[in-house]
Amino acid sequence: MVAAGILLIIMVLGVVGYFIFSGTRLERVQRNFVDRMKRPEVVGANEILRLEVKKTERLLGFGFGWIYRLDLLRKLEQNLWQAGIYRRVSDVLLLMLLLFGAGTIIGAAIWQDVLFSLGLGAVLAALPMIYVSIQRSRRLKKFVLQLPFALDLMKSSLEAGHSLLRGLQVVVGEFEDPIATELRSVIEQTRLGLPLALAMEEMLKRVPEDDLRLLIVAIRIQSEVGSSLAAILGRLSEIVRTRQRWRPRFTR
Repeated sequence: MVAAGILLIIMVLGVVGYFIFSGTRLERVQRNFVDRMKRPEVVGANEILRLEVKKTERLLGFGFGWIYRLDLLRKLEQNLWQAGIYRRVSDVLLLMLLLFGAGTIIGAAIWQDVLFSLGLGAVLAALPMIYVSIQRSRRLKKFVLQLPFALDLMKSSLEAGHSLLRGLQVVVGEFEDPIATELRSVIEQTRLGLPLALAMEEMLKRVPEDDLRLLIVAIRIQSEVGSSLAAILGRLSEIVRTRQRWRPRFTR
C-alpha cells in the first residue's frame, strides 16, 4: 500500500510536471501551429499526419497503421486544435500510454487483480481525452460569445473606410484567445496568398460553429454580389445574439 501510494504521488507529479514543462514552451508551440496554419490543407496535411504516424510508431512501437487508416489521428489532431492545445498527436498518445501503464501498476499493487488493474489503467488513460473534450467545449463556447462583439468591431472598421482584412487585424488587437488566435491564423494565410474566403473556411474546420458559418456565407455573398458588408455584419451580429438568447430555451 505504501509503495502504491508513493508510486501514485510520483505519477501525479510526473503528469503535472509534463504540463508545466509544456506550458513553458507554449509560445514556441503556438508559433509552430501558426506556421502550419499558414499552409493550405491540400499542401501538407497528409504529409504532417504521415510524419506523426512515424513518430508515434518509433515511440510506442509498430501497429498504429490501423489508427491512421481509420482517420483517428486526424480527428484527434482536429480536436486538439479546436481545444486550443497545440501539442503533437504523438505526445498525447505517449501520455495516455504512460498513464495506462502507471494505472495498471498501481492497480496491481493495491488490489492484485488483473481486471481492476486494467480498469484503473483505462480510466487514467482516458483522462487526457476527457480534458481535451472539456477544453474544446469551453473554447468553442467562448468563441461564440466573442463573435457578435467582434462583428460589431469589424462593422465599425468597415464604416470607417478600412478593408475587411484591416478589420480582422483590429479584432486581433482588441480581443483575446480564441477569436484572436484564429483570426491571426487567417491573416497569416492571406499574407501567403490564400484567398480570404478560403482562409475563413479553413478556420471553420478549427471552429466548427454554425454562427461562424454564417459569417463565412456573408463574406462569400458580399464578394459575389458586391453589397455593403458593414450592413451585413451588423445584421449578422443581431442574428447571432438572438440565436444565443434563444439557444438555452431549446436545450432544456
